[in-house]
Amino acid sequence: GVQTCALPISLQVLRSDILVVQDELEKIKMTNLYDLSGFIKLNNIYQDGLTPREQASAGLKLRIPLYDSSQGKTELINKKRELGHFKLRLSQNTRKLTQTFNEYPEKEQIIVVTAKSIKKEIESLLFQLQNVNLRESMGQVVFLESNNLKKQLINLRGSLLRVQVQLYKSWLDFLFVHTSIGQTE
Repeated sequence: GVQTCALPISLQVLRSDILVVQDELEKIKMTNLYDLSGFIKLNNIYQDGLTPREQASAGLKLRIPLYDSSQGKTELINKKRELGHFKLRLSQNTRKLTQTFNEYPEKEQIIVVTAKSIKKEIESLLFQLQNVNLRESMGQVVFLESNNLKKQLINLRGSLLRVQVQLYKSWLDFLFVHTSIGQTE
């Protein structure tokens, strides 16, 4: 339950991490390749204090690194490795989410069959308990048998409750996963 519920949040975090690393990777690529900057300047100069003279100037600066001591390549390799790691984790978590979604019908069927089986056993014990009570009303001593049947009944009702809780938990997980898969596509 808890592991399944944490998956969609981790998928969103991994997607964000991938976007951040991709952006950092692009910045590293750009700074290691070249740097291009430019400017445009417009001046109004007054000659003799009265006559305006307009002057425009423009500049372009291109910087191409000749040697980066392989620091840029190392950064690039590390970022690519980090990106690959995040993509792998995203793929694994998405696969796990899809697997949980696909396994639900089988899981539900097993739980429902188990619950029905326990209910039949409870009905059988109730019938046996009625017979024991009938024998007791006729004067027969059935204390030990009655207590054993009541203990079995209590245990089976507890088992039925646990199975029903499991069914509800798996149903909630299924609904959560179903809505999460819609968000991840």
